[in-house]
Amino acid sequence: MFKYKLGTKFLRSSSKIPTTMRGRSALILTIFASISLATGLETRITNGYDAKEGQFPYQAILRSTTGYLCGGSIIDENWILTAAHCFMDDIPKNWIVTVGTISLKSGTDYAVDKIITHSKFNMSDPMLNYDIALLRLEKNIEFSDKVNKIDLESEVVGEVDCVVSGFGSTTHIFHRPSKKLQYLNTKVVTGWLCSFIGGDESKLCAQGPLFSSGCSGDSGGPLVAGGKQIGIVSYGEDRYRFVW
Repeated sequence: MFKYKLGTKFLRSSSKIPTTMRGRSALILTIFASISLATGLETRITNGYDAKEGQFPYQAILRSTTGYLCGGSIIDENWILTAAHCFMDDIPKNWIVTVGTISLKSGTDYAVDKIITHSKFNMSDPMLNYDIALLRLEKNIEFSDKVNKIDLESEVVGEVDCVVSGFGSTTHIFHRPSKKLQYLNTKVVTGWLCSFIGGDESKLCAQGPLFSSGCSGDSGGPLVAGGKQIGIVSYGEDRYRFVW
C-alpha cells in the first residue's frame, strides 16, 4: 500500500511567501476529481449533501469577472489555497474571494492583491503537475464562527476518510454552479488504481460513493481529513467516476 507524504517545497522555497507562512508545513499535493471529457477540465460535486451554516468555515469561493468559478480554502488571515489551473485569467483585480457563506449569493467579499502559481506549473500539462496556487488578499479576513482558517496536514496520510466541499455544478448534464455549498464524504485510495491513472508522491486519489463525484466549479477546493486539509481538487477522468 502506498502512502503519500505531504510536500513543503512550494511554500518553503518561495521568497514571495511571508516567513510565518513558509515555516508552516504546507501541502503540495492535489487530489483527482472526476472530469467531463467532453468539456475539458471540470469538477463538480454530484449526489452530495447540503452543507449546514458554519460546517465548513474555511471554504472560499473564487469568482472572476470573466466567468471562472473555483473553490479554495482559507489557510491564514489573508491567504487562500487553491488550484493553479483555475487561473487562465491571472489578473488579480479580475478576481473576488467570498467567504462565510453556504449560499452562492451571499457572504463577505475580499479583493485579490496577488496570484502566485507554482513556478513549475504548466497549463498545457495533461497531468496538471504542481497544480497549486496561493492568493494574497488586499485585506485580512475577519474570523468568526462562520469564517476560519484550516490547518494543513504535515504527516504521511494513508487510506483515510475525508470530505470535499464546493459550489460546483451538481449534475454532469447542466454545468451551472450549485446555489448551496455541497459536500461529499470520500476516502483516500492507494495502490495500483491510483498509480494507473497518474497518482504519485505528489498526488492523492479519493473515492466517493457510487455515482457521486466532484464536478465544474469545485476545482481548487479542499479535501479534509481529521480536521486538516490534505489535498486540493485538481482533475480526473469521467470513466473513473469513483476516483477523485
